[in-house]
Amino acid sequence: MEIGVHHGKSFIPLYIGRRTSERALALDVFGEQEKNVDGSGRGNRERFLSNVERVCGAVDGLDIIEASSLDVSAKEVISKVGRCRIISIDGGHTPEITRNDLAIASSCLIDGGLLILDDVFNPHWPGVASGLAESISRDDFGLTPIAVLPGKMVFCDREHVSVYSSWLASEYAGWVDYTRAAFGGTVMGIGVDGYSHVRAFKNSPFGMALKAVLRKHRQAA
Repeated sequence: MEIGVHHGKSFIPLYIGRRTSERALALDVFGEQEKNVDGSGRGNRERFLSNVERVCGAVDGLDIIEASSLDVSAKEVISKVGRCRIISIDGGHTPEITRNDLAIASSCLIDGGLLILDDVFNPHWPGVASGLAESISRDDFGLTPIAVLPGKMVFCDREHVSVYSSWLASEYAGWVDYTRAAFGGTVMGIGVDGYSHVRAFKNSPFGMALKAVLRKHRQAA
């Protein structure tokens, strides 16, 4: 499942990894942009489905909930697709929405499932880190961070931390840039050194102007 799919860039790898017996769920406000209260992303249902079909060849086993995640319960998610192995969160970026999405995700994960949270360290969206910190301090989250990836943080339940950490250290040894404490856990930074320079460029005045030009070009196309 992904909360906040935009045009499918993060969702498609999850969909490709779906087992034949599993369904996948995309949750986004899409056409109800008045519910996109902080203007983070601008999902388009038609473009999303077109991208999934173009890359994957089909949209079999794909369910969509077009709504704000504030109006969706964990029970509704489970009734549609069951409990999830992997959940990606890239929806609203306010503290309130982040707390809500973390609560939904932690309630919908299977034991040993993974949660991927976007923009924790993005300086343009401090509400994500704020919402995460509040969820952890209230002890209503129940998951522990295990890795920092370019632009994202990965979590699992406490019982599986050592399993995933050992696997990551073994499989991605050449990509591990650091091991440090963060948000109540010990995380590995994987492939972040080069990405940090790219992010700095994107957030520079020139980088922001270039992104605006490219965005207009894509919309025109």
